[in-house]
Amino acid sequence: MQDKPRQVMLADGLGAYAIRAFLPDDSGALFIGMRGGGLLEMSGGKYYTYTAKDGFLSNNVGHIDDDGAGYLWLSTTRGICRIEKQQLRDFRAGTIKKLTPKNYGIEDGLSRPWNQFGNGWHSNFG
Repeated sequence: MQDKPRQVMLADGLGAYAIRAFLPDDSGALFIGMRGGGLLEMSGGKYYTYTAKDGFLSNNVGHIDDDGAGYLWLSTTRGICRIEKQQLRDFRAGTIKKLTPKNYGIEDGLSRPWNQFGNGWHSNFG
C-alpha cells in the first residue's frame, strides 16, 4: 500500500521559509534544508527542527549530503557542518542538550565563510 500525499504545513515545523534542499535517508526520514529555518527532519510521522540555537552554524541550509558513514554534511551561509545522525536522534530524545557538529570555515581552508544556496557536491572518491 502506498502512502497518500500529505501537505506539510507551518504547524509541522516547516515555517515560512524557502526550501533549499531535500535528502531522504535509508531509515525513511526526509531532511529538508531551509533558508532561515535550519534543518527540518520528517521521521516516523513527526517533525523535528534543528537551528543555530541548537548548535548549527547558521539557520540557512542550502545543501545536505549523507556520507554513508552516519554523518550529514550541511552547506550553510556560515560554512560547512558535519553532524552525526545519531546525535540528532539523541538531541530530539533529550539525552543531549546541544548539538556539537564539526564546523568548517575560513580557518579550515574555505575561501569564504559562506556558501551560496544550492552549492554542494558529493564524490565517490572518499
